[in-house]
Amino acid sequence: APTRSFLERLRWLALVLPGITPPDAAALAQLVRDLCAGCRTRAEVAAKDPLPWLHALVGFDLAERVDRLAPERWTVPTGNRLALDYSAADATRGPVLAVRLQELFGQPATPRIVDGRVGVLLHLLGPNYRVEQVTGDLASFWANTYPQVRKDLRGRYPKHSWPEDPLT
Repeated sequence: APTRSFLERLRWLALVLPGITPPDAAALAQLVRDLCAGCRTRAEVAAKDPLPWLHALVGFDLAERVDRLAPERWTVPTGNRLALDYSAADATRGPVLAVRLQELFGQPATPRIVDGRVGVLLHLLGPNYRVEQVTGDLASFWANTYPQVRKDLRGRYPKHSWPEDPLT
């Protein structure tokens, strides 16, 4: 999974930033052959961590840029580090951060990556981890949509805290 995540983030970053080129299919096939070299069983291959090999293939400077500009995880106000999903991200839309609404209390604006140039698409989840709202503008959500969502969720989840001012 970390290898797949790194490749998704690298491919997405190549769409957003000029000058970044992900490895082509031939380079990745050679990487697999190199990983398999000297191994006699599938278990021996599976025991190898391909991520350092992939970092070496793209160069450690680019690998560091990918981790910095397109992070695998985002820390929300509660302190939880949640995964960003780059699988559906494209040149016009950033990755998805699926997060329980309550974990964003105190967060005034949409999280941004790529040195603040790209906002993430927030899938705001209820306490049952089902999507309640989707937004790319958290500030507007707090100001305009949250009062109605708060009313709905207070009725369904009375034991949870639903503050009138979600920024405090």
